[in-house]
Amino acid sequence: MDIPQSASLPPLKNLFQDAWTAFKRSIYNLFMLALVEVAGLVLIVAVAVLVGLVFGLSGLLAKGPQAANAAAYYGQHPLSAVGLVIFFLMTIIILIYFLTATVIADVLILADEQKTLSALPALKKGFRLVVPVTIADLVVALLIFGGMTLFLIPGILFSFLFTFVKYEIILGNRSWPEAFSSGAAVVKKHFGDIFVRFIVFIFFYFIMVLAIPNLLKQLLPNAAALIGFYSFIVYLCIGWFALAFNITLYKQAKAATPKDERLSLTGPVIIAVIGWLMFFLIVGLLTKTIGSRAGRLFDRSSKRRMQPLLNTRVSSFQKSDTLAQEFMDKMNAYRTNRRLKPYEEDSSLCAFAQRRLDELTQRGSFDSYKGFYEAIANPQIVKAYFADFGLIGERVWTLTNSLTSGSEVLNAEVNAKTFNPAKSVVANPAYTHACVKSSSLFLIITTGQHK
Repeated sequence: MDIPQSASLPPLKNLFQDAWTAFKRSIYNLFMLALVEVAGLVLIVAVAVLVGLVFGLSGLLAKGPQAANAAAYYGQHPLSAVGLVIFFLMTIIILIYFLTATVIADVLILADEQKTLSALPALKKGFRLVVPVTIADLVVALLIFGGMTLFLIPGILFSFLFTFVKYEIILGNRSWPEAFSSGAAVVKKHFGDIFVRFIVFIFFYFIMVLAIPNLLKQLLPNAAALIGFYSFIVYLCIGWFALAFNITLYKQAKAATPKDERLSLTGPVIIAVIGWLMFFLIVGLLTKTIGSRAGRLFDRSSKRRMQPLLNTRVSSFQKSDTLAQEFMDKMNAYRTNRRLKPYEEDSSLCAFAQRRLDELTQRGSFDSYKGFYEAIANPQIVKAYFADFGLIGERVWTLTNSLTSGSEVLNAEVNAKTFNPAKSVVANPAYTHACVKSSSLFLIITTGQHK
């Protein structure tokens, strides 16, 4: 397509004719490239699934005990979990890389006026251009987002201004920094003409995709199959024709622009930077405001929800402490009446009694002194808790409705038919120190004979 350099673009009719010619000329190679794209996607996904199954992905996809085992394995082997995450990221990167190459290949095929470029050579060339095209797309996205943040209109202008940057890299053989200034210069040179042509194509797209199918449904209510076939063909081809339209428009605008035409990017960059700064400022203020309000609401809600529980726990602790102290007092009074020395409280015995109480409370039932016997058989525990004692004893009562006070527990102990003062921790004269602990379920006493 040879277009003499001029100040204006060819008529709109020529644009549609040239785009249609490019579309018809390239349809076979585009279709073959689409088949290659499908085959490539299937291959990438199949390889990813196969590798994932080999390296344990099946465990994460499973249900029941197998999934639990896999979760436990990755919890214990964080490097394996990191490797799996890296594998997923690599798979996504490969997919993006491949799809970007196919899009570039579409552009190369549609721009090939001599019809010398087939699907595979175009794809091969597309792979070489993936990196600069991707960098350019990311930079354009950053500029557009920054412009959108700054009162919306600059972002819309940037999305239009940098329309041809990708084509400058693919078809103009420019580096991505050069493509920005040269591509933007082409759009600026013919801003009005390009804008009108885009608007016309949007109307054309609307008519082909929406208006005509709806009109056919009204005129031919019984021709659903025909309308469906039309919609299928349109959806299949409209994307390729839209790409042919953009490429043809780029060629016409490029040919009508002086080769040394460049546009300074200082203004767009400054606007985008200001937009990004505003974005971070707004996000920071919103985060601080929402976080502060949420924190206050959470504190109030938590206090309302937790206060009854805290009150219950405080009451339970107070009751437990009262019960333990009452039993200690009653037991010492009992010993005094029988001319036995009252027990002295010892911190080491208290620590062990609390440990045993926690064990029983967590268990939820009495362990028949199994934990006590295991403890006194453990040299480390004996050294930690009983270094100053030669004889150790323990007694546990399971609290019931009939055992709610220290007096009731003591009476139940000394009035039992099996009560033996010489063996009971309550009246055994050999013990010199003791500590009593209690909860809502148990009352426990640990006694010791000081060396």
